[in-house]
Amino acid sequence: MPYVDYALAGAISAPQGEQIKIETARILSQYVGKSEQWLYIRINPNQSLFFRGEQVPVGAIAEVKLVGGGVSTTKAGDYHRPWPTFTERVIDSSRKNICHFYGSKG
Repeated sequence: MPYVDYALAGAISAPQGEQIKIETARILSQYVGKSEQWLYIRINPNQSLFFRGEQVPVGAIAEVKLVGGGVSTTKAGDYHRPWPTFTERVIDSSRKNICHFYGSKG
């Protein structure tokens, strides 16, 4: 089960939080083949984020962890690991959504 923890530099509305959850669940379904029922997510707005010693006024961190299993094998016994692609897509989606929420370019 994936656990996605978002830390956001600014405030977001309840509909924006819902949008982040829905988009993360869509990515989970598309790249891992699991439904939203398998998603564990936390969205933390108004966090103090710093990068290179400077406070980040607009930004986010998306941390993706795998809780339990997540590696399956094919009939040939090859390992299939969808998690790196899932993580990449979560980060891409976060960049797009957060920049849209705060009206910045990213």
